[in-house]
Amino acid sequence: MQTIRSLFIPKWSSDVGLEGKTAVITGANTGIGKAAAKDLAARGARVILACRDMTKGEQAVSEIMKEVNGAKVVAQQLDLADTKSICLFAESIYNTEKALHYLINNAGVAICPYAKTVDGYESQFGVNHLGHFFLTFLLLDLLKHSAPSRVINVSSSAHAMGKIQFDDLNGEKNYHPVRAYAQSKLANVLFTRELAKRTEAHGVMAFSVDPGFVNTEITRHIRRPLVDVTKMFSFLLKSPAEGAGTIIYCAITPENQMLTGGFYRNCAAAGSCRAGEDDGTALKLWAVSCHLLGIRWRSVCCNHWSSEERLDGKTVIITGANTGIGKETARDLARRGTVQLAAEQEQSLSNGTQMLRLINGARIIMACRDLERAEEARNDILEDTGNENVLIRKLDLSDTKSIRAFADLINREEKQVNILINNAGIMMCPYSKTLDGFEMQLGVNHLGHVLLTYLLLDLIKRSAPARVVVVSSVAHTWTGLRLDDINSEQSYDAMKAYGQSKLANVLFARSLATRLEGTEVSVFSLHPGVVQSDLWRHQHQCIQAAVKIFRIFTKTTVEGAQTTIFCAVEPGLESLSGEYFSDCAPARCSRTASRIFTKTTVEGAQTTIFCAVEPGLESLSGEYFSDCAPA
Repeated sequence: MQTIRSLFIPKWSSDVGLEGKTAVITGANTGIGKAAAKDLAARGARVILACRDMTKGEQAVSEIMKEVNGAKVVAQQLDLADTKSICLFAESIYNTEKALHYLINNAGVAICPYAKTVDGYESQFGVNHLGHFFLTFLLLDLLKHSAPSRVINVSSSAHAMGKIQFDDLNGEKNYHPVRAYAQSKLANVLFTRELAKRTEAHGVMAFSVDPGFVNTEITRHIRRPLVDVTKMFSFLLKSPAEGAGTIIYCAITPENQMLTGGFYRNCAAAGSCRAGEDDGTALKLWAVSCHLLGIRWRSVCCNHWSSEERLDGKTVIITGANTGIGKETARDLARRGTVQLAAEQEQSLSNGTQMLRLINGARIIMACRDLERAEEARNDILEDTGNENVLIRKLDLSDTKSIRAFADLINREEKQVNILINNAGIMMCPYSKTLDGFEMQLGVNHLGHVLLTYLLLDLIKRSAPARVVVVSSVAHTWTGLRLDDINSEQSYDAMKAYGQSKLANVLFARSLATRLEGTEVSVFSLHPGVVQSDLWRHQHQCIQAAVKIFRIFTKTTVEGAQTTIFCAVEPGLESLSGEYFSDCAPARCSRTASRIFTKTTVEGAQTTIFCAVEPGLESLSGEYFSDCAPA
């Protein structure tokens, strides 16, 4: 009998330790979830048992601690049939855990009579898929912060019988418990495939697992004939510890031996059914799941930089924040606060996103010319982040009166400005002038931001440590400064005029940084990358077509915003004030931008001569001078 059994249940073992790692396992008070928790605890991991029944959860913790010396295990309440409970659990994890390396979505119900979750979803689809989908959504930032990390979704061989009934996901037209269970397990596989694509760049891997036929409580709803068959072949059923084997395998096997998005069975990669490899269905299910829960997942970033730096109590101004990378910058910075459940929504909840809000988050001031689009952007950011401290203020950078009115308002209303992000701009447009008579690209991209920074500088210095971030472009390398025709009135080339305005951004940032030495105000300029945004709207149709054709080599607006966010929040950049950044790292700017700040020996001698011969300096004895002035 044992020989026959060994053919169906292969042995696998590993002595890999997990000291310093943290895991969350849903449904860990019994069955394979409990067995997986015990195994990970024995390897030194801190394990959080996410359980609906806390009495059973505490009992499981007690049993594991008796069997595993020094086990670091705790139980926390989680009801996957209630999105409010999921939110409370996620809030608790963020407030108690510094890292999360493994999220094991194990809990489930199987082949049960028709019922609905607290939020009105068919219970098997709601618990097995939507509940874990939402939990993963809420914990993903912590998983990314802790990378390399892994999400393991426990599916079943029953997924091969499943079909996603998009016209009847809730089983209200025609419910069959086996079909509903198979659908939920297929959803686990499809969710894993799509999740893997979206998180691989962040160092988060995802796997779906078939634990095999396991003798656990999940079969409690099976009817009598099937129960008899199960008992007849009980010698082929896996124990909970054996069923947990593939989960452990996917958790600890080295990355180079694993395929993210893959389906695993018997501690090895296995092919899922054809429906489980349908990327079109996976994407559609993803979109439908987001719609049902009322959530929006962020796009994947093109680089591995991430930060959990918070901006509690800080004030940020972002120009041009109603669209493109400015909007995504505002969204990210708005999210950097303390998460908690919205008290006024505890009694009446409509969807998952509305359950969490930010407290003590950054105060984001969106400085925009188009107030209608700004309001749409603000509503989108509010829905996504829960930060109600996002404001809109009118600013037209092509009009110095508007700039002065904006600055006057900020200086009156705001007690501080900790971060100023000069992001707004126009690109390669036909020749036109600002209201004050400047060539449009130079006027908006450079002069408008210079005046804005000047008018806010005293407030920024009083708010120190503070930062000014100037969004430039690699286009600054295309040309030099045309000082004999700065307004492009003698001849106009849209590309050169744009390059000149971006070069002016870099030069302004370097000069401002020099002038602000000793004030604790840091200044950075940056290249966001070639970004898919509205900036291309003035380009010839051929160029716009080329951008679309080669979009695989361009960045999304989320990806394009990363270097701006990096310069705004990354600690320890103060010594690099004045530097130019690209892809979240210092980069080399053009020779023109570097050379212009190198003085000749004659120029360098001027301050020495000034201090030697200038009359009336006696009252300043002992002072330090630079550029022929006290510094």
